[in-house]
Amino acid sequence: MLRNNIKALIDPDHLTPLLTQLGINPDARPEAISVAQWVALSDALVEVGSGK
Repeated sequence: MLRNNIKALIDPDHLTPLLTQLGINPDARPEAISVAQWVALSDALVEVGSGK
């Protein structure tokens, strides 16, 4: 599951809402999401990490 692969990058309590906000199923397998969704997720993780 995608959630398990990236939980080290963000607080797990914030991960599921973030994925849902981005329209990504938290239970999706990493290979099941589109490139556009990966880009959106990456951008969101950068924002979270920079405190924006």
